[in-house]
Amino acid sequence: MGFMGETIISPITSDGKITLPKELMEKFNLKDFVEIEETLCNKGILIRKHSEDQL
Repeated sequence: MGFMGETIISPITSDGKITLPKELMEKFNLKDFVEIEETLCNKGILIRKHSEDQL
């Protein structure tokens, strides 16, 4: 499955956008978008990776 429950992304910018580190994008082979799974206050968010067969 593409769920990465242990992955917390931060910081969220003031305009509500998320900056994904390049090494994270390469490690999990992330594409142009990910789904926000859960917001964790000021700690960041959990993301759900869209697998290739879902696109």
